[in-house]
Amino acid sequence: MDVYKIEIKKGEEIVGELHWVYSSIPGGTVEILYIQVKEKYWRQGYGTKMMEELIDTIKKRDVEVKTIYAITRESNSDARKFYEAVGFHKTAKLLDFYKDGEKDAIMYVRKI
Repeated sequence: MDVYKIEIKKGEEIVGELHWVYSSIPGGTVEILYIQVKEKYWRQGYGTKMMEELIDTIKKRDVEVKTIYAITRESNSDARKFYEAVGFHKTAKLLDFYKDGEKDAIMYVRKI
């Protein structure tokens, strides 16, 4: 499975990255594996720009993708607010997903 990466820069500095994979299961899905913006650039639109670039990239590919999904820690309120702000909907609570103390995660889905 190939992992794709989108980087966003301010000048020459990389301020954020989004890593994703494509699944060719019927209906097609994209999973966001990782999205991160350096803290000093939070709430300046960089995360939204990467998400828009991801959607544009998906639409330009000669594949059918109907769903993007992401999983985040239940306690990560910043990530949860971000996903909801860019059109994702909470679809599931994943119990005991993590094994490092905090166990639960939230799955978000966006139809495209």
